[in-house]
Amino acid sequence: MANMIDNKNSIQYSDHSCEEVNKLVQLFFSNDGDLVSLFNELVQLTSEEEGQWCFRIRQKIIGIGAINEKYLFYVSPSNYGFTVKFAGDEEICEFARKRKTYLVAKLNEALFFEKYHDSEMAVTTEQIDTVANKAPSEFFDYIESLLKAGNYNLDSSQLAFCDARSDANICLLAPAGSGKTYSILYRCLKILEASKNNADETKPNFLLITFTNAASSELNHRLKTHNIFSGIQATVKTLNSYGFELLRRTYTGLKVIESKKFEKSMIVSHNLAGVIDKHIYFKNAYNTARNKINFGAYLIDVIDQFKSMGFNHRMNVYDYNNQETYLQKIGLGSYLSSAYDLLYFACKDAIHSEEDKRNIKTSFFDFWKDAVLTMREQRYLTFEDQKYWCKEELLSRINNQNYSRNKFTHIIVDEFQDINPLDMEMISVISRYNGGKNHEIPLTIVGDDDQSIFGWRGTTPKYIVHPNDFLDRNFKTYILNNNYRSSKEIVTYSTNLISNNVDRVPKKVVSKSSAKTEIKVLNWETESIVFDKTLELAEELKNKGCKQVALIGRKQASIFPYQVLLSSENKDYFVAEDIDIFAGSLMESFENILEAVIFYRNNNNFGLIKDAGYKRYVVGQLVDYCILLIDSMGRFSLRKDDKVSLKNAIVSKNPDSFEDILNAIQSITDRDVVWGQSQQRTIELLKDTFEANSVKTFMDIVVNNYKGFQKNYEKVDDDNHYKSPQFYRLSLLSIRYGDDFEKFSRDIENAKKHSNDCRELDKDDSEYSYDKVHNNSINLITAIRSKGHEYDAVIMLNASDKEWLPKDTGDIEEDRRVFYVAMTRAKKYLYFVTSCEEPNCTFLRETLID
Repeated sequence: MANMIDNKNSIQYSDHSCEEVNKLVQLFFSNDGDLVSLFNELVQLTSEEEGQWCFRIRQKIIGIGAINEKYLFYVSPSNYGFTVKFAGDEEICEFARKRKTYLVAKLNEALFFEKYHDSEMAVTTEQIDTVANKAPSEFFDYIESLLKAGNYNLDSSQLAFCDARSDANICLLAPAGSGKTYSILYRCLKILEASKNNADETKPNFLLITFTNAASSELNHRLKTHNIFSGIQATVKTLNSYGFELLRRTYTGLKVIESKKFEKSMIVSHNLAGVIDKHIYFKNAYNTARNKINFGAYLIDVIDQFKSMGFNHRMNVYDYNNQETYLQKIGLGSYLSSAYDLLYFACKDAIHSEEDKRNIKTSFFDFWKDAVLTMREQRYLTFEDQKYWCKEELLSRINNQNYSRNKFTHIIVDEFQDINPLDMEMISVISRYNGGKNHEIPLTIVGDDDQSIFGWRGTTPKYIVHPNDFLDRNFKTYILNNNYRSSKEIVTYSTNLISNNVDRVPKKVVSKSSAKTEIKVLNWETESIVFDKTLELAEELKNKGCKQVALIGRKQASIFPYQVLLSSENKDYFVAEDIDIFAGSLMESFENILEAVIFYRNNNNFGLIKDAGYKRYVVGQLVDYCILLIDSMGRFSLRKDDKVSLKNAIVSKNPDSFEDILNAIQSITDRDVVWGQSQQRTIELLKDTFEANSVKTFMDIVVNNYKGFQKNYEKVDDDNHYKSPQFYRLSLLSIRYGDDFEKFSRDIENAKKHSNDCRELDKDDSEYSYDKVHNNSINLITAIRSKGHEYDAVIMLNASDKEWLPKDTGDIEEDRRVFYVAMTRAKKYLYFVTSCEEPNCTFLRETLID
């Protein structure tokens, strides 16, 4: 790395390698290792008028750089990289005088460890001004005293929660942007400090339960990197990781079943073969299943769903009926019904009447208990088993009064609104196991009933709204009532919306942001115009200085066209792998169909080709494409033998034109060839597809006629996009391409390449990748995936009932919560875009935005 030490006051660097910076600083200040460690923690540059200013006060992180006794480091850009400069105490105070607002914001950020804004802050510009105008030493002393302040400058609602009795059971309702994570950590810190004043009290040992690995990593990161929390003794686990770790210590030879369909089906056909033979209706279902892989995979999924709903293998018929009643009571009746629907779908080839369906249902629970126990005996674990068998193991230990030796003293459960009945039981059992006989571990449950959006996974907000009804203890409820993320207007409108829900706890949320805001509902004439205007708006927001701009859709289908559009214009964007259609198998099928049509358009006059060899190639290729399309039309894929027979039958007619190929297909009378639909319909669809006169016509044909482009439960495990077809919105976008199939194909290919790049970035933990993903690109994300994120600006796509109030959910309150979650990701700018072809969403009207 090229570098130059100009003098004792500055160093220039040509790149941002922290490792090299460390080496140079070590050389420059060879006797001051403290300065080296400061540079080792550089994290983010913050733009200012005179360059990119950075701070660190003593050992408290505020940004990049430091105030360290005699030196102020600040970074400014240069032609070839950046320059680090050093200033003395007087210059530090001069900086404080000139940049009071900036220093206040940064100091409060350090104190709160949250992004608080300039209004109503614990440290005011007047306080900074007073101290900055005094001697430098007094300035430093004041800063140091702030950092050691006893209450950590928590707001009153946060402080009330943190100061609650250490032995209390607490329900903390934490609305979006209320500083939940650090409130949890400060609660732990307060309990720790209180224990130090009591010699008889055991040092607190916390179990922090999260519901995603990402949340677990974030909590661990904050515990390790913020010195103020370094004394906290805490274990951070998901319920699955807790369960699997305990089972692994207890049993040998455990085998985890992956989510792949084939592996799940092998468990059914091999390990559960004896169980199936014992239960006649399931033996019949297995024997008659045309697709044994699907049958086995769906059966394992249903078995797991019953575990998640709180059923257990010790239940009798009476208990089973009571559990069904309980699920109806807590609002999970539709989830139970969906489990049975999946069971019927798995056994569809054996169901010919309502009586068959009843027999399958009434015999399932006995089959389920046998299957659960057999899988346990053979040491096979599914995702739900990691929790189910952990719960059962702990219950066994409790019954034998064999309690935990290394006890947790407090249990804190984050995102409690996302738990299902099995999670609830497991949390209760973990608490009893650690408490011991006649002792109760204090339990803190944290979440937001207004962000309960996973009902389709068996969760319910009732658990956090009425915790006393479901856990054998009384909870004291606290509510964080300040929103430090969103502007006052965003908080007001989102509160208007969510207040329409009945199954919730009312909250009075106050915005603590003084940021200028803009909230608009934008209706444009047609869907095609909406695409262009939305991208123009996103670019305009980036030009205004918004580092984080998110386009949020209800489903992946809303996002897909923007992937193609942004890629066609070489614009930067990021999309996560699990909502990226290019990561699925359906996209490959679509690309093959498009490739076939382009080949036909380029060679449809092959009857005029004089070169015999090339002509044979074209004919053979087009025949192969016809078979590919036929394979893509019917409900089921063609067998390999069918493809060979079909090709031989066509080639034997020596076709010389596309019409000849169609006539050859028409002449096939072999009944063994499986068409998947009528032979005549197959021929008509081939002709319509190849001869489509525009990209839009082609897209409409594909979306409406080819398998997988509508809902197809056969393929859901292979590709989640089959659950909610993604190509409808792309069909609307395709109007702009006219008959230019080549450009359409190129843009799709560019979008695919960009998506691959996004996946690589997502795997990279470097600061460059983080900045690229989160700060300097447009984020394409679904409402459900956006939970837990925040953005300077949010554009909510297709704000209509058709998009945000789908008929297939049947739960308007959960749909409203999804809309609320999307809205509350925004800090300053919030836009709703739709076309005049669709009326505005009911939820949008409920916000009372003018």
